Amino acid sequence: MKKKHTNYGTALVAALMAGGLWVTSACTSPKVITDVVMKYPPSVVADSVIVCEPGDSVPADAMRLGRVAVVDDGLSHRCKYHQVLALAKGETARVGGNVLRIVEHQKPSVWKSTCHQIYGEMLLTGKIDVDSVDFVSYARAALENEERQFEEYTVRRLPPNRIRIDGGMGWNIDKLKTTHGNYSPHIGWTGRVAYEHFFAGITSVGATYVRTTGDYSHLGRFWMDYAGATLGMGYRFKEHTSWLWTMQIGLGVANYHIDNFHSHAGPGLNFGGGIDWMLTRHIAIGMDAGFVVGTFSKPDEVVVSNERGKSLDIGTFMLQGGLRFYF
Repeated sequence: MKKKHTNYGTALVAALMAGGLWVTSACTSPKVITDVVMKYPPSVVADSVIVCEPGDSVPADAMRLGRVAVVDDGLSHRCKYHQVLALAKGETARVGGNVLRIVEHQKPSVWKSTCHQIYGEMLLTGKIDVDSVDFVSYARAALENEERQFEEYTVRRLPPNRIRIDGGMGWNIDKLKTTHGNYSPHIGWTGRVAYEHFFAGITSVGATYVRTTGDYSHLGRFWMDYAGATLGMGYRFKEHTSWLWTMQIGLGVANYHIDNFHSHAGPGLNFGGGIDWMLTRHIAIGMDAGFVVGTFSKPDEVVVSNERGKSLDIGTFMLQGGLRFYF
């Protein structure tokens, strides 16, 4: 009876396709967030909305309708200053305002975001016909919604950078069928060092290094190194902002060694996710579950039951914990 062989190549292609779709869907326009207190029928088109930059005077009779923010939503594009300004002006006109007051303008930065981001107030100035029914309904809605989306986004996004130092246990799930016999792996240890940069506190890119160790009965000590780039996401939990979740997927290079075998290198894939608990503003402890797999040229001593018989897939499931440093 033919032994079933796990096809990691198919899993690798599927994971990369999913990652590609994820990246494509993430490349969107900047996110527009509003906190509307009052709303009136539109009186001007977006192009006619007056913009007051920080430091400019605001008309004395201006009534505040709410707040608006245009922020980088991970991998946003079309986010030059005039483009994000147009989005904020359009939102101001939609709620009936005719003045946009810029409170904060965050310019592109290597460490924060490659987009212009603005935070402002939507105002209405000039003759105002107050509709008391609309005023009461909008004011009540504003009071009932205690956790506004504006504040939620600011609180839940992560700091720009994270360094991870992890250690834990690893389970090599692949048995070896060799010319000397069949061998099962034993539980071993794993370690990881990683860096990630979060764009707008949500989507991340980074790099990771992982070592997994163990041994095969009678064959000797086993270890595998993996290093590669990662693409990930992270966010705080809605109800408990001291807790946050992250996930990553990455592609890189793996190298394995078994005593009495030659070392082999090949393409590798890693993916996983976990949760962190913030001890302070910059330090957290976390737990992470992940999987690292490499595809290698088959040693002469190993017999594989796949159709080609020219490659060897070795994968390790990892359960790790350690320190995280946010800055």
